[in-house]
Amino acid sequence: YPWYLTLLRQKIWDQWSARMPPGTLECLVQFSILRDGSIAAVRVEEPSGDSAFDYAATGSVRSAVPLPPLPPAFKERFLKVHIQFKTR
Repeated sequence: YPWYLTLLRQKIWDQWSARMPPGTLECLVQFSILRDGSIAAVRVEEPSGDSAFDYAATGSVRSAVPLPPLPPAFKERFLKVHIQFKTR
């Protein structure tokens, strides 16, 4: 479902670009998208070492809600997502 991933990426990027801290850090965030587009279990999978950076990354995911509902043809109960957040 490339079109769904493109929508997801754009919604999260809009939030991240508004709150991206300065520096050269990166972290990996994991979360689940439920069938209705809500999210659950947002967590930092690989921390950056800077709690403010990690908080900005998880906040970007939370602020992107509501996400589009999962495609009807997607049969699982949720989609687990891993996103790496970096500064420019």
